[in-house]
Amino acid sequence: MSLGLPVPLGRAREGVCDGLREMTSACVHSARWRPNWDDTTSYEALPYWVDGRFAALPSVRGAQNASVGLCVLPKVASSRIKRFVWAALERRGFVVGPDADRCPHRQPLIGNLAPPSATYLILRHPLMRVVSAWREIQRRAFWHRLPRAVARPNTTFGAALRAIMATRDPAALNLHLRPIIFNCGILNGRRYRILRYEQWDETTRVLQAHFAPHQPPMQYRASGTFARAHNLFSRALAQSANAWAEADLWLGGYAAWLPGQNVSFARLSTRTGGPGCARTRGSRPNSARTPSAARLR
Repeated sequence: MSLGLPVPLGRAREGVCDGLREMTSACVHSARWRPNWDDTTSYEALPYWVDGRFAALPSVRGAQNASVGLCVLPKVASSRIKRFVWAALERRGFVVGPDADRCPHRQPLIGNLAPPSATYLILRHPLMRVVSAWREIQRRAFWHRLPRAVARPNTTFGAALRAIMATRDPAALNLHLRPIIFNCGILNGRRYRILRYEQWDETTRVLQAHFAPHQPPMQYRASGTFARAHNLFSRALAQSANAWAEADLWLGGYAAWLPGQNVSFARLSTRTGGPGCARTRGSRPNSARTPSAARLR
């Protein structure tokens, strides 16, 4: 069924999808990866929905071509969120790739939309996110995602995390391990309202309101990551990781986490931005190191 609404920008070239599911078929409607897409500090919007990059998507809240801005990250339910949004858009009459459920990543976005009425960034506690990334690396033997010095099957979590934290240019880390602050164009001026994985009901309520107000929300799915984190982290390693992730903790309003604790929040309502974080469009961060929280306030 077609409602005469905007359609995707062109046809994606054939490529292979690398989402969370074990995908054995070619993802015909997912574009092949392009090197410039890996610059997740970029302010630029892309014609495809790529993790770590800003995307404008059709919203039901407003005129026919109304949009909402969204940035999703690997290991923060990005595959589930994309499947939910693609299915909602298809039900509303938009043309999406027929393999969007099997291959949700790098599908073409919808064109001819108005500027977003709101923008959202979905986050997860940075220490839980790195544990989730590590579990997938182990489960699927994706050792290539680790820094070269530890990219081998006998690497321990502690050795891998220390190599990650010692990387001189954090923006060069694999997208699944890259500090959140180096994603979504934040360092180049993109501003967002923060939604949290740990506050799933609120996050899905917002997504449902923009994309599928008459459909059931996404259900929370326990992953086992939090329980696993208590076994992987020593107190000393967690303290080092909290220091490394200071900017990400501040960005998401998270408190530092130690084994034996629950994930908690230093503040409940948060947005990216502030005088210390504002930058000119197209500029690069001044330092290759992860910026401190003080620089972002």
